[in-house]
Amino acid sequence: MIYFLATWSNRMTVDRYLASWGWAQFSRLQPMTYERFLARRAHRPGVYIFGDLELIGEDVRQRAGETWETMRRQSGRYMLLNHPTRSMRRHELLTTLHAEGINRFRIYRLDQDLAGVRFPVFLRVCDDHRGARTELLRSQEELAAAIGTLRARGEALRKWIVVEFCDTADR
Repeated sequence: MIYFLATWSNRMTVDRYLASWGWAQFSRLQPMTYERFLARRAHRPGVYIFGDLELIGEDVRQRAGETWETMRRQSGRYMLLNHPTRSMRRHELLTTLHAEGINRFRIYRLDQDLAGVRFPVFLRVCDDHRGARTELLRSQEELAAAIGTLRARGEALRKWIVVEFCDTADR
């Protein structure tokens, strides 16, 4: 059995997948919330995928990491993926993929020097799944205005990133 750990709200994403074109995996893939996973004293043998790592709180991440380590020591019973405290999250992953030449686009935190940004770009919250939160911004002036709007709304700027747009459209 494959157990996919997710937050309550994103568990529904796996449920929808299984109910539609993932129906063939229905008997092999079981979504599970972190709350349910951490409440258990014992876990069934199987593959455990730790998803939504950017959405869980630090306390849940630490407890899940401790449980991951406990399960790892029971060799042969579990295959464990995405260590809750050691796996890269979005910013580190995308920065690494660009540094390795895999991604053509770069990302920046708002507190970084933004002088070298290649336009167009968009803004998004680093640790959510909602994607772009702005239209494409085509200049330093538009970027500065968008950041100013975030400040005026009282947004926590440390949560936001600038992402260079990578057009993948073909003919």
